[in-house]
Amino acid sequence: MPWAMVFPADPEQLARHPSQLYEAALEGLVMFLIINWFARKPRLYGHVTGLFLILYGIFRFTVEFVRQPDAQFVGQSALVESFSWMTRGQTLCIPYDNSRLVVYAQKLSALT
Repeated sequence: MPWAMVFPADPEQLARHPSQLYEAALEGLVMFLIINWFARKPRLYGHVTGLFLILYGIFRFTVEFVRQPDAQFVGQSALVESFSWMTRGQTLCIPYDNSRLVVYAQKLSALT
């Protein structure tokens, strides 16, 4: 890929995805544009915050596909065998994702 970067501190000196730039673009610019567009109309209390949490979880999970694995987790097997295709960062996103769904469901039930 032509936009790959060789990081100076990398002992292997491999060309890698610039995942920090992907995160900055998705969790910064793209999320700002979507939330700014969404918040222009009056919304119920917590909807903008809920959208932020949902987008953050999706973008974080997506960027984890191209990130270099954390050094302390290299060579370790998955916490649960059925999640072996996921990185440890994605596995750690699951409790976050579940907690925001619980909060969102509680908000919906409070409105009815």
